[in-house]
Amino acid sequence: ALLWATFSLGRRLFGARAGFLASLVLVTAFGPFICTRILIPDMMVGLWLTLSFDFFLRTLEEDPPSRLSCWGLAAVTGVNLLTKGLIGLVFPVATIGLFLLLTGRLKHLLRMRLVSSTVVLLAVAAPWHILASLANPAQGDSRGFAWFYFINEHVLRFLGRRYPKDYYAEPLLTFWGVTFLWLAPWSAFLLQGLGRIPRKLTEIRQGLDARGRARLLFGLWAAVILVFFSFSSRQDYYLAPALPALAL
Repeated sequence: ALLWATFSLGRRLFGARAGFLASLVLVTAFGPFICTRILIPDMMVGLWLTLSFDFFLRTLEEDPPSRLSCWGLAAVTGVNLLTKGLIGLVFPVATIGLFLLLTGRLKHLLRMRLVSSTVVLLAVAAPWHILASLANPAQGDSRGFAWFYFINEHVLRFLGRRYPKDYYAEPLLTFWGVTFLWLAPWSAFLLQGLGRIPRKLTEIRQGLDARGRARLLFGLWAAVILVFFSFSSRQDYYLAPALPALAL
């Protein structure tokens, strides 16, 4: 599914050859191979992010943004929340927010059917969280599911104070450097690819074509994940959701 989503997005934005090469990177690179041989949800998070940003880029192309694109973005974000917790919401919101801020298009948020999209998001993600909290209330020494899920597994994990302390944080340089390992043997083209991302604010503000917008969004997608986990309890596989962006 991730390969199809990556190919489809790449083909729509850059042509069939680019879509094929991006999916080829993912199917042959070292990181996706390793991260799909153990039972972790991180490559699935990459799938939901790929679909989310596909829907978002469509809202930029449509006038006005369609219900399908806005509600599709909300629904996929809800599924991402169910897949790996609050990062499923943090990553798309932070990436899209930074993109709109840099491009001077914050008003675009008002066109994205925020009320109905929020209802769709909650309809997908809220029931399980509510039912799990009701089924596992605080009892005795147990603080209950809500505390365990939201505080222990999110806030305290990010701060490196999660209980029990059964993990470690990789050194920052190792964490960033493993990106080249995860994309091997295609790492040789990584710097060249990153160099195509618009970097000058004046260039970004003056207006980008569809390809320029996509490159900027993909760069922010990868950067948000790298920077976010740089301040957290770092594990090398946390980078997996950024791999589709780098492949594209």
